[in-house]
Amino acid sequence: MNVSGWKRGMMAKSMGVEDYFNHVMGCVERELEEAGNDVILVCSWPGKNERDVAITLILNGRVLNIGVSQSEVERRKEESPFSLDWLLWSELVKKGVVLQDSGYMKALFPEKNKKDSKSEGEDKKS
Repeated sequence: MNVSGWKRGMMAKSMGVEDYFNHVMGCVERELEEAGNDVILVCSWPGKNERDVAITLILNGRVLNIGVSQSEVERRKEESPFSLDWLLWSELVKKGVVLQDSGYMKALFPEKNKKDSKSEGEDKKS
């Protein structure tokens, strides 16, 4: 998946919160599909008297539910270009989803890449 922090930052500034959320969820869905998973994604944006966004992901027949508040989505949108993605993927990892080695994941988890690179370098020294 093509990942550009600059483009994402511009999108975050120009899109409404719900549209931005839907874009991020599309990125999550595409990443899972590119990893060879069967994916069904259902998101429910909160109505007038609701505060939480309900996310149901059926991944290879396994049902995963994630809840996030609308205010958290708004805050993450303003915080940094990939902050919402990071939150969602962190929740998926807690539920057992394995991260792929992709540009998208490297943009979200740069500290993991540093550790992996260091470990690889140490292995080569042995």
